[in-house]
Amino acid sequence: MNWHARKRTVIYQFAARELAFGDWKLFDLPQTSSPPRETTSLGGGMVVRGRVSAIARLPQPGSVPYKDCLIAIHLTQVHGSSPGAIKEEFLVYALGMRDRRWLPISLLTVGAEVRCRLRDWKEVESRYGTYNRAELDDVELLSLPTIWAEEITW
Repeated sequence: MNWHARKRTVIYQFAARELAFGDWKLFDLPQTSSPPRETTSLGGGMVVRGRVSAIARLPQPGSVPYKDCLIAIHLTQVHGSSPGAIKEEFLVYALGMRDRRWLPISLLTVGAEVRCRLRDWKEVESRYGTYNRAELDDVELLSLPTIWAEEITW
């Protein structure tokens, strides 16, 4: 399947003169709704073990105008204390840069076995939802349940 087929963003580039003085016509865009991202209930937090299958690249501190950044991690082979209680893979977000300094999570590598304390994204979205994010390149991973990692050790 062509990965462009699922894109929902259109980027236009214009000359300033065309924006200011162009002959623009108004028309209505059709309304669409996107399905909500799947989340899972972790009931206030759960400690799990898993393997890092992918991790986003954080921006170089000072090279971006923001001081804090979340990092996206594709966590697979996830298991907890009770079998079947959780899914086997998640899209996990954690704080990767604070006050223009990388946090220890920036040293995490693909293939690493980790222990995480996870919470529902909904529980932290009001606090972290507006932060800039270092995202993964694979857009297919955006369909995974979205989870927040309180702590990650390896």
